[in-house]
Amino acid sequence: MLGNIKFIGELGRLDLLNEAILHKCIRTLLEKGKNEKYSDMCDDLECLCKMMPCVGSKLDQNEAKKLMDQYFDRLEKLKSTQGKDALPMRIKFMIQDCIDLRNKNWEPRKIQLDQAPQKVTDLRPALKTSEPTPSPSPTLNPFLSKMYEQINSRPNMTLLNAINSFSSKPPSHVTIKSAYSSFNYQEDLDELSSSPSSSSSQTDLNKNPKDELKSNFVAFNFASRPSQRIVQAEKTRSNSSSSISALSSSSSVAPSVSPPIQIEIQKSKFFDTQTTKHFTDLNRFVSHTNTSDAEAFNKQVDSFIDNYLKTNKLDLDELKKYSNEKLVDFIKVLIGLSLSKRSDLDRLKISQMIVEIERTLGMNGLLKSSLKKVLDNLNKLEQEHHCVKSNIGLYISRALIDRLIEVRYLADLMKNGAYYPLFFIVMQQLIRLKIESGMNLQQSQIWLKELVENEKVCLIDMLPNNADKNRSRLAQVLDDRELDFLRPMLRYEESIFKKISIDGAESDDLFKWINENLGENLINSNEFIRSLTNCVVRNAVEKSILSTDLNQLGKQKEFIQKYKALINCYSGTIKEKQVQVVQAIQNYTESNGFPQYFLKNLFNQFLELNIIDNDTFNLFKQ
Repeated sequence: MLGNIKFIGELGRLDLLNEAILHKCIRTLLEKGKNEKYSDMCDDLECLCKMMPCVGSKLDQNEAKKLMDQYFDRLEKLKSTQGKDALPMRIKFMIQDCIDLRNKNWEPRKIQLDQAPQKVTDLRPALKTSEPTPSPSPTLNPFLSKMYEQINSRPNMTLLNAINSFSSKPPSHVTIKSAYSSFNYQEDLDELSSSPSSSSSQTDLNKNPKDELKSNFVAFNFASRPSQRIVQAEKTRSNSSSSISALSSSSSVAPSVSPPIQIEIQKSKFFDTQTTKHFTDLNRFVSHTNTSDAEAFNKQVDSFIDNYLKTNKLDLDELKKYSNEKLVDFIKVLIGLSLSKRSDLDRLKISQMIVEIERTLGMNGLLKSSLKKVLDNLNKLEQEHHCVKSNIGLYISRALIDRLIEVRYLADLMKNGAYYPLFFIVMQQLIRLKIESGMNLQQSQIWLKELVENEKVCLIDMLPNNADKNRSRLAQVLDDRELDFLRPMLRYEESIFKKISIDGAESDDLFKWINENLGENLINSNEFIRSLTNCVVRNAVEKSILSTDLNQLGKQKEFIQKYKALINCYSGTIKEKQVQVVQAIQNYTESNGFPQYFLKNLFNQFLELNIIDNDTFNLFKQ
């Protein structure tokens, strides 16, 4: 259980879980059953104390800070329980650790940081410093010491097959070979001839060179390990050491040791030199051909754009040469080429040209197919050009005005924040184009709001799927882009919820505040009744979950009943308004991931309080 809770906490810390899920987990762990004792909550509270250090700093921000205050108030009460039903001291100390951690801005104690698991990258420097550095043995003769020095300075060299020749006078040219590498080193070894060990070089030749290496071998840190074939070659070579010794005894000059056996790896029959050359030439030819074709096609599209900008006429003969699939690529390349080297005025004309192409050729869906291909390459385009989303938004907004694509199609394409914030950029471009066409600002805003409402676009779905996907974040985005007229109630919703939840305002006080701060048109809108219902339901659910009352459903109904008169005042007997109440309840439960039975309980509570009736459900289903 503790492992699962830690795992959930780490997922939340890395933004892989929604904050709503994390809050739901915390509330579940803080819940107390009807017949459950406080001492029976030990496992849940221990899990909560393991989860809080992971996600506490993430949740304890902005609006969620109020919920965290409620969680810790609950923990304080649990910690202060006394008597037989009290929590064990171990759990109380764990709760106190969580409280202290929050008071210190979620910075863990130093001992916890020192004892925490370390990453491999943190351990590597320590491992590197602890590795012993090889040093040559002092018993080696100067010639071997010099050779070890040379080989050790080149990590690709091995000691196997290292000595190529011996003589009474060390040669000035040393050749070192192996079965997989060959190096020639020119070193000045004159000082070796005067060393005491040089006089014994003749005697040393009577020994097996391999034995010499064994007796004086020092472990080196080699970059590569000799293969089995090389070791076998060494065994073959050692069998001939006796004949070498015989020759060396009858000659004043040591003969050269037989060179190491060179093992040639046979090349595959199927990939000989000639075949590989043919494949290489073929690949070059194909890539060159593809590149040349793409460049030629780009030049054709570019010249087509230049011709249209000069004459304002389409070259239909040029377009009819292309197939339907090629025309989709034509529009895609056309949009791509216009992103950088064209002015805003040129792009505006090009957007009109795209509309004219689709209508003249009678190809419905041409722009939709091309737009999908452009959006699939959006990341690459943003690396190559500036203001890509703004320029693409111009083409999309022109297509929306000319009804080549629909807002519903665009919303489905950009659901869950795909290509964010392109959808909101398109909304801004629509306002701009409408003003340029002769509408004033207020008329263009009314036109866009009706367009979005008629297509039933859920603007919150246009936000990315992360912890910030909520109504508060949507209000901030709309306000930053001057699109708050699309959802004007969002700016007042948090103020209403604060008065209900924190201030505990009565219905009469809240009614007075609404009439003073909100306009009549806004109060009569469907959005207002949805926002008001959302605030009442949200307050009732959150407070009933955190309450110590065993009858949570009854407590929840009590909080809703407190503002029953206010909801009835604004919804009245108008069925359309009551349908908006039901819609707000469903939206709240779905956005917070509550199960179906939770939604059913809320519906029943509103029915019992006579805020809605059965006829409202029938209209809602329709």
